[in-house]
Amino acid sequence: MAGKSIFDKLWDLHVITGEEGQPQLMYVDQHYIHEVTSPQAFQGLRDAGRRLRRPDLTFGTFDHNVPTVNIYDIRDVISKAQIDKLAENVEEFGIEHAAHGSEKQGIVHMVGPETGRTQPGKFIVCGDSHTATHGAFGAIAFGNWEPVRSSTYLLLKLFGRLNPRKCWWNSLEFLKRSLFQGFHL
Repeated sequence: MAGKSIFDKLWDLHVITGEEGQPQLMYVDQHYIHEVTSPQAFQGLRDAGRRLRRPDLTFGTFDHNVPTVNIYDIRDVISKAQIDKLAENVEEFGIEHAAHGSEKQGIVHMVGPETGRTQPGKFIVCGDSHTATHGAFGAIAFGNWEPVRSSTYLLLKLFGRLNPRKCWWNSLEFLKRSLFQGFHL
């Protein structure tokens, strides 16, 4: 039998329970949030009467709705509401964050590496399509759903392994179709 890839080794280190080819419960080392995908999830936690299991493993930043010029002049009503809601949620749930306008505030996939939170070997989740960029730092990273916020776990189903001969785009499409099957805990 051939040796395991780095991906397989890191994956195996984060499996809490489950067999290969079946849903597996994964431990999440780091969770990043921003203003666009998080309001719905926090409301879901409130509605279910749940809290964050490990707020110390979550970090928030104001990202998508911050203008590039005059960052405080947010004219779009929905954008302003999302930014205000993230500010409320990080305070209510005790989440460390880069405040709007602070030196740490920035693109969600830059603040992780810039603050030292993204590290080789970590299993990282974020509600954003660019989450896999943390892989450049030796981490495994996926888009995520609300269950991570309340449990620090993510249930994923892996239907097969990547074919290394496929181009990167086909590999991304394969991952999107076969890895991202989230379940509520």
